Amino acid sequence: MWTSPISVWFLFVGCWAVRGPGTVHGPEGGSVSVPCHYKEGYEEYPKFWCRRKVMLCILSQILETNGTEAKMHWGQVSILDNHIQHMFTVILENLTQADTGIYLCGVARTGLPHPRDSVEVIVSPAPPSNAAVKMGKSTEQPEASAFTWTVTDEDASRPSASSPMDDNGKSIQDQEQQTHIYILAVIFLPALFLLGLISAAICVAVRARRRSTSTVHSRPAQNLPLSQPLN
Repeated sequence: MWTSPISVWFLFVGCWAVRGPGTVHGPEGGSVSVPCHYKEGYEEYPKFWCRRKVMLCILSQILETNGTEAKMHWGQVSILDNHIQHMFTVILENLTQADTGIYLCGVARTGLPHPRDSVEVIVSPAPPSNAAVKMGKSTEQPEASAFTWTVTDEDASRPSASSPMDDNGKSIQDQEQQTHIYILAVIFLPALFLLGLISAAICVAVRARRRSTSTVHSRPAQNLPLSQPLN
């Protein structure tokens, strides 16, 4: 029917009998509905949807019903005709940016012009997901320190960022303090011990001298040499 000479000659005849929405918008990955109204008397005719190339349809993309009200599917496209409302609805699902373009919705008549109307489908980019937004925020924020702790009652004894831990779980600061104490003990303990020995030796010498002095003063008088009488 699409190659009928009569259809070509009367290309513009009957266009007023079908009216589409003009332009529809849908999100990428979502769906969009295209309502197309037709004139009374076309209820039993097949309804079609196709992608327009110049003024005609691309033959490989023509979707056509059988004239009934049964819903028909072609991949991501479906058409549902309502004879009472004189309207058929084209539903496009899983939209992609490639679906953006000019389409035709109309009524197919064998050997006669096909009433139709142009519809522009615009697919808008999909908004970023919540996970992507959170990831973007996390990459913008500075990295937290690996040694940052939240101090609670249970963790009051844990080291903060100023006291990193070694492989054995001990505070490096505590280890440094222990090392300093050890060095001080090695240096000063011998000196203190030697000073104690010197002090003890001095005390012994002083006591010995005092004893010898006291012994000399306490000797009896008979032991002293008698002085010679004067002539």
